[in-house]
Order: sequence, then C-alpha cells, then structure tokens
Amino acid sequence: MRVDLRGASDTPQGYVNALLTTLAKVAPKRVTITPGLGVPPLAPLATDPDELEWIASLPFKYDAVDGTRVVLTILNLAGWHFWQGPRVHQLDVSLATDRGQSEQVRFHVDRRWRTAGPITVTRVSITSTAPETNAWYST
Repeated sequence: MRVDLRGASDTPQGYVNALLTTLAKVAPKRVTITPGLGVPPLAPLATDPDELEWIASLPFKYDAVDGTRVVLTILNLAGWHFWQGPRVHQLDVSLATDRGQSEQVRFHVDRRWRTAGPITVTRVSITSTAPETNAWYST
C-alpha cells in the first residue's frame, strides 16, 4: 500500500491518509489524537524498514498539523454527527495495494467525550479483495 502525499504538507487530510495507511500495515495499535494539540508522529507505529523509509519521506511537520481538524476529519469519515454522544464509530476504508488489489480495512474510532475530547483510532480488520475487472472484458 502506498499513498502519494506529495503536496500534502502539513494538511490534516494528508495526515489522516498517512495515519490510516500506516495503521493498516502494522499489527493493531491504538493512536490517540487530541484536539488543540499536535498529532502523534507515525514512525513509532511502524516496524518494517520500508514503511519507516516511506514515513521519513512524508512532508509533515507534526507540530504544525492541526489536531482539531484531524479529529474532525476522522469523525466525519466515520459518520459522526454533532448530536451523537460518546461512542465507538466504525470507519471502513479501501486501500490500494502494490499488487493492484484493494484491501478493505476497518477501524474503530472511539470518542469518549461529547465535545472537544480526544479520539482513539484502532485498526480492527483487513479483508483483501481481487483486482477489479469488467466482466464483459474477461475471458
């Protein structure tokens, strides 16, 4: 799985993309992100040398990425609405692999506070799928 993040310097959306990609490639780990603070660096999450190299090439200045916007981006992706109280939300994403396939990855987004509190993101499952083909072109 590789995501091209050139030009995504210090954007919350770019960080979310890199965070989810990194979490999808490692054993399940929890990451806590707190509004109003910087975001956690990605390197401590990875163990594979290729992943560490990829993370080192990312354009982020972690203390400059807006943690509040990262939290809101993740909550929006998970379908959170402002009237919902504390709960665990499910976030399903499709990540492309190096082999032209996609992997469906499920994360839990745990929000314990109604307003302005931290969230915890944890990968819970990965399902590989075959490459997409058009049936009328298959032989």
